[in-house]
Amino acid sequence: FFCGTECLTECLTRLPLCVTARRLITGQRLKTSDCGAVQKQAHCIAHIRNDAAPSVMMKRWLLLAALAAAEDLAFVREGCRISIHGARAILRDGARECDVWNAQSSGRRCASDRVLLCEVGFAGQENAAGSTHAALTVATDAAYLVAPIPGGLPRYKYVEAKAAWARAAGVAYYLAFGRGTAKANGPRCDAGAGGQTLHALKAAGLGVVMRRTEYESVTALDVDAVPALDAAPPEAWLALDAASDVFGASNVGKPVLVNGGVLVLRNTAWARELVGAWWRNRCGPADQYALWKSLAELWRRDHPKFRLSDGVFANYASARERFLPEVARRIADGALPARGCAADATCAALFSASGCLAAPLA
Repeated sequence: FFCGTECLTECLTRLPLCVTARRLITGQRLKTSDCGAVQKQAHCIAHIRNDAAPSVMMKRWLLLAALAAAEDLAFVREGCRISIHGARAILRDGARECDVWNAQSSGRRCASDRVLLCEVGFAGQENAAGSTHAALTVATDAAYLVAPIPGGLPRYKYVEAKAAWARAAGVAYYLAFGRGTAKANGPRCDAGAGGQTLHALKAAGLGVVMRRTEYESVTALDVDAVPALDAAPPEAWLALDAASDVFGASNVGKPVLVNGGVLVLRNTAWARELVGAWWRNRCGPADQYALWKSLAELWRRDHPKFRLSDGVFANYASARERFLPEVARRIADGALPARGCAADATCAALFSASGCLAAPLA
């Protein structure tokens, strides 16, 4: 289960029982707690699949897209490590060291003109050797990590909790740290396209981690999404549906197709392509808007009958209101193929209870 801001304190002491808005379903028996009311819509989970076999032309396009993405993400620098020592977390990047949990004493020394992709672990404890799954969180600077989430704890506490889950699950955990510079971050957004939010760096970090062929999946986790120590590992998610490339959760209250705060991405060509499109579409109001728009683009390419009504992506409010119902209609009229849920009682119950999807998406 994944716990949000409102009950992290409880999660740290009673992790297995916490269910909140930003949750992932473990595939095991559902549990609830008094962390807050969880509406039926919170159970919505989308399996996003791609069954289209790529043509020769498409394979060439994928190669060109991969080459372009590699050049576009050159501002993300690998090789950094963060070692957690109690109340300190030492970032080591070459000869440079700084404490990313302490913005006042060393925040400036942690700054970089690149985004640093740092593997996170605990001092004196080796990270899981030979990990075949990875997870990623994005943070812009030390001041961001030290500042508390409104009504919650300092953000670095959430990063520590994710590092503990990753160690228990045998997952390699990365923090994409920094905001880079306008010069280093490559092409910028045109003035008329809307600003580039720093959340877009999530797609950039994912794009770099997913180049590593040893990882079967990468789980993207916002700072305030915290896995329970006994949450189902990524491989359990992948086993829900062998043909699905992306697994994601919706929202409490008003459901959306998929929330960008928690995603499990199988490291396939199609998922990497989605992440590349997510980065290319970064100009706009929010990372979810770019994610939904990227899904629509790939589905339209792979399924010629898939079309959306005019104005769905006119702005973020329109996309949030209209994209999920439009996708549901395209499934109903056969423009976007879908098939039955995986043969798992919990999975079937989730789809039935969600009120927003009846089966994995094509």
